[in-house]
Amino acid sequence: MNNAEIAPCEAYLVVYPAGKWADPARQRKAVLVAALTPVPAPPPVDDKALEKTNWLSCKSDKVFGACEYYLRSYPKGRWVRDAQSRASKINAAIEMERIAQKEKADWDNCASNSLVGLCERFLATYPKSARADAARDRILKLGSGANPK
Repeated sequence: MNNAEIAPCEAYLVVYPAGKWADPARQRKAVLVAALTPVPAPPPVDDKALEKTNWLSCKSDKVFGACEYYLRSYPKGRWVRDAQSRASKINAAIEMERIAQKEKADWDNCASNSLVGLCERFLATYPKSARADAARDRILKLGSGANPK
């Protein structure tokens, strides 16, 4: 929009200040003037405060993404080492949980099947598992032909 769009409203108001369309002309002019008024720039962002906020998210969150975001956004930030350490710990915990879920699924296969090979594979994969003795017993029962169920 420009001043050329405001001119017809002003011209109408000069000729017909109390005319039938005076109020709509005033309203239209106000809208056009407001549209031409520059919007003030937002206040500058306090980068140190924003960095601290992102670090606190990394520090308190149990999701790996918050620390990754901090490290990407502030590669030379104040808390980079702490964020790297926290990200490593979270990643290790995620990996341990994945392994525990896989072990449980493999054990469930061993315990619910009559295939000795599944239990032998479980034992070979998880020799120090809390379920290792049960896997050995299951192998013995399946190998001797006894019905383990």
